[in-house]
Amino acid sequence: MAMASTEPTTSLCFLEAFRKRQQDKISEEEYFYHLLNHCTGRLHDRDNAEGIDWELLTADPFGYAVDCWTRRLDQYVKDVVPFTEVFDAYRLSDLLTVQAKIRALDGRYHTDIYKLLALRALQDRRADALKFCLDRGGFPFEAYFEDEANTVKEADDPKTFQVLESSSFRKIYPRRDEKKDEEEDYGHPSAIFDKGGPLPVPW
Repeated sequence: MAMASTEPTTSLCFLEAFRKRQQDKISEEEYFYHLLNHCTGRLHDRDNAEGIDWELLTADPFGYAVDCWTRRLDQYVKDVVPFTEVFDAYRLSDLLTVQAKIRALDGRYHTDIYKLLALRALQDRRADALKFCLDRGGFPFEAYFEDEANTVKEADDPKTFQVLESSSFRKIYPRRDEKKDEEEDYGHPSAIFDKGGPLPVPW
């Protein structure tokens, strides 16, 4: 992991930025800035914690994904603006500019930025941007991406649903059968409490 600057900063940490965005105390543009600004090495006390930040992962998977990316950097970047410009273009639904801005980045960042953008587009149910990222591929799919994808219902969002179902992602991670999963998780009570089960009861 790259060496970080520990000098005082007015930037917000991941969870703080997420909560302020939820409360409409900062704009979406500012939210993206505070998250992505970590790639310059501007870290906070919480950022130095070891292991998985479960609180952040649960509250804001996108913020968690950005956190994971910045932790993997071999060297911090000098200027966050080229990265925020990608998400500015995304906010404005300008995919041509998104593509141009990503191409302008050092090639070693392309895959990670497409990966972050795909997650955000999925969360926002932006079918066009999601397809744009999935068609380019080249990035692994994390569990939190799969979990979010499985919340997309055809009746509620047919465009996003169709993008997912026709993507390489679904070839790797078929949609789970919720009813089957429930049966596998809990089973019939008799399987647990009858003779031979883990908790046999003398009926």
